Amino acid sequence: MQVRTSRSTWKQANSGLRKPEWPERIEPGIWSMRLKRKEPDFSAATALLGQDIAEQLIRASRMARPQWEVLFQRFKTVLPEVVAAVRSRVQTSRHPLVGKFMVEWANNIPWGTCRSGCYDAIGIKVPVFHLERLAKFGAVEDFSFMLGDTGTFSSATLGNNDHNREFGLILNCPAWLNLASYPEHQNSFERQIRLVIHHEMAHFSYQVAGSRSELHAHCRGVASVLWSENKLPRSAEEFVALIGQGYPEIAQNNEIEQLILKEPKAPWRIIRLWLFLFTRYCR
Repeated sequence: MQVRTSRSTWKQANSGLRKPEWPERIEPGIWSMRLKRKEPDFSAATALLGQDIAEQLIRASRMARPQWEVLFQRFKTVLPEVVAAVRSRVQTSRHPLVGKFMVEWANNIPWGTCRSGCYDAIGIKVPVFHLERLAKFGAVEDFSFMLGDTGTFSSATLGNNDHNREFGLILNCPAWLNLASYPEHQNSFERQIRLVIHHEMAHFSYQVAGSRSELHAHCRGVASVLWSENKLPRSAEEFVALIGQGYPEIAQNNEIEQLILKEPKAPWRIIRLWLFLFTRYCR
């Protein structure tokens, strides 16, 4: 059982994002809003951010689990209908099951909640030191994180505005509802949280939709899961065998199979670099 990842843009319709102001003086290159990354510091900054977000979500899910089980029992007759609606890309946040599932998860996040500016999302406070790192090493102007309902079957989305360097990450809670309803799959749930969050963190650097961006994002997500469980394969062959034997969430992902597992030698080099980076910066 797995959730899906995808890439899309951060919609200006989110009213929590500030509107652009016309500059008094046009700086050189103002029309090019690409990040000014200082590597490897920026990759380390996004790795630390992704690690902390994943830990916050996993910890909160464990704390919310007792209330989730009460909720799933109460709405067990309508759960299949809600899941079908989510898969059909229908916004479901106003359904009591989805809304309470999202609120319970958000309220247990240790960072705390804040206003999101959106009726279908809950803002999560992000520590200032993470924002400072993003600004210092990548010229990111702002970053927001929220739990919400994107009206898609994607598990999360990282995007940015066209006119500035403000980024936002939305965890699409309805997409996690079905997996969360099986307490026996808690370990798989937590693995996929890490996989998805670090996948989206890669899109800070790889913003153009396409197979290259998805390759780098999937490699980073896979590496984060292996590193978190102290599984450090020494070759591409050992990596493929390890995934096939113990990681069905990864092995059964169609995109990962096509982009990484079919021809693993080149992707393995990217994964190995991320294993090194996680080991160096995220301990």
